[in-house]
Amino acid sequence: VSENEIDILPQVSGKNNFIVLVSEENNLLFAGIIQTDMDNVAYKASMLRADTVVEGEKLSMIFKKSGAENVKKAVESLLNTSIDYYISMESDKFTEVYEKFGEINYPVINSIKYKNNDTAVPFSVRVKEGEQSLKGSQIIGLMRYYLDVEKKPSLANDIMLTILTQQINENNYENKDELFEKFIASSKTNITVKNYSMAEDSLIVLSNENTGVKVYNAPAEYKNNK
Repeated sequence: VSENEIDILPQVSGKNNFIVLVSEENNLLFAGIIQTDMDNVAYKASMLRADTVVEGEKLSMIFKKSGAENVKKAVESLLNTSIDYYISMESDKFTEVYEKFGEINYPVINSIKYKNNDTAVPFSVRVKEGEQSLKGSQIIGLMRYYLDVEKKPSLANDIMLTILTQQINENNYENKDELFEKFIASSKTNITVKNYSMAEDSLIVLSNENTGVKVYNAPAEYKNNK
């Protein structure tokens, strides 16, 4: 195969919105809206706290009572947008899938040593300042810390964008079928094998090291966002 053939990438277009929910024993830990924008070859991320209120009810309570699909509907109403796909994972399954894709390197702004035993799902975070290789459990802890403790969703967004840009790569593309099977087995989702097959061209573009995928940190904007 010549270098010129390698450099020819498929023409892609369109946008898809995903909501990712991570929970533990039916307790929602956090939610995230991810957009793949193939018109501009970009990712957008907007993370939400589990205690985000929609029409008088927290997302955590909606999740506990009626599951991921109804959280999807609530967030669509909250943000006045359409979400194509939902992905719901238990925290241990999220960690397994994350580790399967490979740990990310992330520049932690400040050293964190934190513990909270007074929440439905206790958690702790211990991470040093600087470039760190983060395990799945650390990702979940940092997401919760930035969202619930520091109230800085932009930092949680940045972690999600780093996961996307580092884990969707050429090596993982080569193992995409195995990774997709692991993902499907580990989550509740409305993503089908057909959806996966139709995303082939987008995956080729997003995985290519020469693409230069753009990223947009997009804190959620809605009424009474505090």
